[in-house]
Amino acid sequence: MGHSLPRSFPVLHAQPTPIDQRRRNKELAVLSQRSQIQRHEVYSHIESALAPHHHALTKAERIALLVEAVWMARWLSLPRKEASVTRQLVKRLAMVIVEAREESRKAAKGHPPSREAELAVGLGLGMSVPTRVAVRRKESTEGNASIIDLLERLLATVGVDLLSFNSDPPPRGAQGRHYGWPELQVEIMKEVITISESLPDHPTILRFCLSALNGLYPYLSPSSQSSLAKIFPVSLGVIRRRGIEIGQIPWWVPGKVLLSLEVAS
Repeated sequence: MGHSLPRSFPVLHAQPTPIDQRRRNKELAVLSQRSQIQRHEVYSHIESALAPHHHALTKAERIALLVEAVWMARWLSLPRKEASVTRQLVKRLAMVIVEAREESRKAAKGHPPSREAELAVGLGLGMSVPTRVAVRRKESTEGNASIIDLLERLLATVGVDLLSFNSDPPPRGAQGRHYGWPELQVEIMKEVITISESLPDHPTILRFCLSALNGLYPYLSPSSQSSLAKIFPVSLGVIRRRGIEIGQIPWWVPGKVLLSLEVAS
């Protein structure tokens, strides 16, 4: 996928403020009015490249295509489109990282590296193709930070307010305009927790689970709440055993006091 943007196209800030975003949206609206070309029309050509036939591409080609689609959605200021493609991108990136780490463990035991390990190197994910020297490896976290950044941006776009381990949590709605409804938020939250478990990134698992229980509990089924309540203590135990510093863990339900307990099925 190749593209070039005209010089008159509004500048995309790395960390835009709400004021920057409003100004940019206004400039894009003026540009669309003058050119008689709508942003959705431009992105429709990109979506055609994401049709089912793109599954014939290699893993590296699929990821490169999705990255370009995410960037174009961001350039065109289409946050819902960006969130939709980001969901596909993080799944594939996490899959490549997990497969590469598994191949690294196999190679450390004497097996040759596979295509997934070589692909991780080619994508610049920080993975190294292991040698045949058998060494004891600790759990790798390389590549996790980029995945988590994408997940947090995705959740902010669909309106999920994440809890903070800092003493002063950010105010609600600090990310600007949100696009999403409770059912979609619950579905995406389950996906991001699954991705975090596959990496695994225990501080992120803890944060996402507590955020889901804190903000989405009216829309979570009892079985889902029970599953989340079993997941985060495991991650919390790993964090404490390894001495990982995460700051102050927020209360499950802030500003409320527990008065009684009732036994449920």
